[in-house]
Amino acid sequence: MFERVFQWTVRNGSRVLFGLAVLIFALSISNNTWSALRDSYLRGDRYIILIAGITAAMKDAFLPLIAAIAIERFRAREGHARV
Repeated sequence: MFERVFQWTVRNGSRVLFGLAVLIFALSISNNTWSALRDSYLRGDRYIILIAGITAAMKDAFLPLIAAIAIERFRAREGHARV
């Protein structure tokens, strides 16, 4: 059973993780933008908060993206080893 799950993860896991990274990035940016625009900040402070929100969104989406890249790299090595 573990082998089937592992093979499915190698085949489809990188797509799922990449989609999850994009979804986390989009939701985090929209949440941070909503928070920055909803509260009454000065114009300069609003830009700083938006930049911090983009940085936080990239941080949040980084882990699933790295996992997707690792799976793709493993898939490339596995295919190369069989040839």
